[in-house]
Amino acid sequence: GNVILRHENTRMWCDSAYSYTDVNMVDAFGRVHILKDDTLHLYANFVNYNGDRRWAVATGNVRMVNKTTTLTTDTLDFDMAANIGYYDDYGTVKDSTTTLYSKIGEYYANTDKAHFKTEVEVLSEDYTLTSDTLIYDTKTQVVSIVGPTNIKDEDGTLYAERGFYNSVTGDVELFRNPEIITEEQKINADSIFYNKTTGDGRAAGNASVEDFKNRMIVKGNRIIYNDLTQTALATDSAHLLLYSEKDTLFLHADTLRSIPDTIP
Repeated sequence: GNVILRHENTRMWCDSAYSYTDVNMVDAFGRVHILKDDTLHLYANFVNYNGDRRWAVATGNVRMVNKTTTLTTDTLDFDMAANIGYYDDYGTVKDSTTTLYSKIGEYYANTDKAHFKTEVEVLSEDYTLTSDTLIYDTKTQVVSIVGPTNIKDEDGTLYAERGFYNSVTGDVELFRNPEIITEEQKINADSIFYNKTTGDGRAAGNASVEDFKNRMIVKGNRIIYNDLTQTALATDSAHLLLYSEKDTLFLHADTLRSIPDTIP
């Protein structure tokens, strides 16, 4: 009945509890609520708390709340000393704009970062993401890509196996087999950098920009382009391919510049 326990900087409330004083351990049952450092909250149906290890195992409707981030799962191991939560049987991390799902996850409360592995899915008003492995900063809302990842927004789809995606600005830095596909273009290179606000992009290393509408491919080891002005500059082994159903025109040069057609 309204049990209250205190250990160092942690308080716990529950309906009932068994206290094992010889091993410094507590089993808490029913509407368990742990408050740590007056900022981090953990809720569950049952919690086993080891005071010596500063370790809690929470099961049943588990919910961890840290500032604007909420983690929900069925079973959570929580390292109270390091403020790290672990789950391995599906969980959800949700902040003010984004919901992230995965089979395996680690949430680092001190750094506001979450690591996701296996069957990762991210849902937001502005984009959807599927991946094998990624890291998400709940404070900056920047996604660190560390495995095969597909991101889709209103403008198109991007793929990469390493890199960064800013979910607030839409800016990307993509490495290892990166590709961006929109309704009008496809971009490949060893590395791709793109600023969504300005429309400026840079593709380096075996770069290729294909324009579906104009049936044109610009290639080079370095390509600078702008989506808003529809311009591109290719250097270092630059060449242009104009293709049709019957034939293809090849054009080689030191530098190639592509600009919109201004002739009526």
